Amino acid sequence: MLLPEMLPSLGISKAEAGVIFASYFVAYTVFSPVLGLLADRYNVRVLLTLFAVILGAGAFLMTYSSSL
Repeated sequence: MLLPEMLPSLGISKAEAGVIFASYFVAYTVFSPVLGLLADRYNVRVLLTLFAVILGAGAFLMTYSSSL
């Protein structure tokens, strides 16, 4: 619903948006079983903390990006 209205401000085409969403879903599909095995093997609280730190570091690094 909102994506067609957001595309011009992001400066990307529908095809590029499709590639972005497809990459997300492929990564989700590939890593879900791997992360499930990690969650079974290790403490879930430690894993969530680790991934939150990684997510925070990525968000911090995005502040230095000049474009998409």
